Amino acid sequence: ALLQNGGVLENCLIVSNRAVYGGGVALVGGGLVQNCTLAANTATTGANCGGAGIASLGHNLSQDGSCAAFFTATGDLNNANPQLGPLQNNGGFTPTHALLPGSAAIDMGDPGTCADAGTVNDLDQRGIARPLDGDGIGATVCDIGAFEHDEVPRATPTSTPTPSHTPTSTATSTRTTTPSPTRSRCSGQR
Repeated sequence: ALLQNGGVLENCLIVSNRAVYGGGVALVGGGLVQNCTLAANTATTGANCGGAGIASLGHNLSQDGSCAAFFTATGDLNNANPQLGPLQNNGGFTPTHALLPGSAAIDMGDPGTCADAGTVNDLDQRGIARPLDGDGIGATVCDIGAFEHDEVPRATPTSTPTPSHTPTSTATSTRTTTPSPTRSRCSGQR
């Protein structure tokens, strides 16, 4: 993304882009970034962040250290693994990268931004209402980026076989005799 003269990036996921300068975000003349995830971008200079004048409003995540000079506000994470799924249909109108369980972005977004009901900020890219309890601890906090994690792994009860002590019949040997054929002699008529 190229931000010029005070542009704003909010609730975005910028992943797998290539550029000469600032593969994720390149700034000219300053810009604001809030609640964004930058991952797997490549560039000759500044893989995820390049330029001068990037101002963080907080709760951003960079997979590498190229944003460390800029992402210094509350909730910013540098060198953090967002654990993204592949670009695919996860619901909604466009393909998305899902946050996988254990992602550093889950429940780490700016609560004020996501609580702005009635605006685009209270929905993720798929149109799912946010915030959700993505980590299963009972608190609803939005996630960093464009995807709200909505699958909490839950313990599934499983049955454990219990040995039973049901008596079973045991074969026993029984001696039997088989009669042998007998010969009868007939003499004359009867």
